Amino acid sequence: MKYPIDGSLDWTDHFVEYGFAIVRGLVSRDYCERAVREVQRLLDDPRPINKYTVDAPGNHTNIPYFEDPGRCGSVQRSSVLEEVYDDPGFLAAIDKMFGGPGVFDGVRNINLMASCYDPNAKAELSTQAHMDYESQPGPILSRGFPAQVALTKTEPFGGNTTVWPRTHNLVQKALIDYPDRVFPDLYSEVELDMEPVEFVAEPGDVFFMHPIAMHSGNPNHCPSRNPRIALFTECYRSTWFTEIDPAKPNLSPYEHSMALNGYYKDTRDNAWFCRQRRVEFITRLVDEGRSIDEKWMHYADWSTILPDEPEMVSA
Repeated sequence: MKYPIDGSLDWTDHFVEYGFAIVRGLVSRDYCERAVREVQRLLDDPRPINKYTVDAPGNHTNIPYFEDPGRCGSVQRSSVLEEVYDDPGFLAAIDKMFGGPGVFDGVRNINLMASCYDPNAKAELSTQAHMDYESQPGPILSRGFPAQVALTKTEPFGGNTTVWPRTHNLVQKALIDYPDRVFPDLYSEVELDMEPVEFVAEPGDVFFMHPIAMHSGNPNHCPSRNPRIALFTECYRSTWFTEIDPAKPNLSPYEHSMALNGYYKDTRDNAWFCRQRRVEFITRLVDEGRSIDEKWMHYADWSTILPDEPEMVSA
């Protein structure tokens, strides 16, 4: 069964229906060019990027440049990469997804991704779909979504991300129906009877993806040998949704995308894993002598059913 991108839908409606949306030319080319030069600096490789391979500078799945160190355990920042959050079109798109301004928390968390040419790879797409929350409570209702900003032109089989349409709905249903099970065990309850969609991009294209949509990375074996360089940005509220009601008027597009399986209210403690990770990350950074703003020691990750332990609540 094929689910082609439906050009008749507004991109936010496409996100609700299929669990992803591609907005072409959303971020300025000028920013993309400056960001690529910054990536060359960060990777310590000033060569033309079409000389990049898996050997040098290598593939990089998630290099964190996070404003919030409690999310990643790192304090490295890049002011140039973070300027993507100053792009008017990008900010307007985030606000549109959340139903208006003032919902996005404004935190600038970015993972740098680089998929470089691999001469030994095959020109084919991976069939190994996954969701990002394995061996932990999956977020039935989460506080936001990732947006992948393409900095370079890519080609088919060029190391792009693929997504399996409508799996956000199937994954959420599995999490609701089997509250005592987690992924990867729950993959058996999600039937992938659709073909994946490959995000082939021009600089400035943005790929919005539901946080529990199933997706995959791919090797780069495109004819031009250009790397796929992209920023995986977080677009979050400061707190998590704990209840969704499709009958509620004026739901935002993002709320609609979480309401396809009907009314749901969180009754389990989804918070423990991310709170524990925050405690571990912040403790390690403080032990290393890093100065951490008090805000990040108490920033909300998963605000569902909080336990009584004060040290965990504070995380």
